[in-house]
Amino acid sequence: MQRILSLRHCLLVSLLLTAPGCGQKLDYETSLQLGEGEVQALWIDPPKRAQRVSVTATSSGSPIDFYVVLEKDKEAGKQALLDRKKPPQSLVGIAKTQEATLEAMVPVKTGFVILLGGASKSSQVKVKVTGR
Repeated sequence: MQRILSLRHCLLVSLLLTAPGCGQKLDYETSLQLGEGEVQALWIDPPKRAQRVSVTATSSGSPIDFYVVLEKDKEAGKQALLDRKKPPQSLVGIAKTQEATLEAMVPVKTGFVILLGGASKSSQVKVKVTGR
């Protein structure tokens, strides 16, 4: 009888230890000041599995451009926004909005970046990223 209880206990402990890694959920929220003509990048850790991410950006001052790009395309994306163009390798994005929610599929173990720019005046921007 004690052997069965010990086996159940070991099984329960191993289940509890492995479960958090299997269901990695992305939940990130921040606020930043985006100046006129400035481009900022928010780097997000690579997910342990392919993940659909939802990114919401809200600007209190002026319309902004925001895009989601893979980490390897960050510099090209930043330069494109500085040149007032759409980043060529963006997963998803929108220009001239004060509030929007975008969804993208991020490959396994691939970092991604949220690029913010295009403000016509200094703006407080709130960004929320969730994944499932």
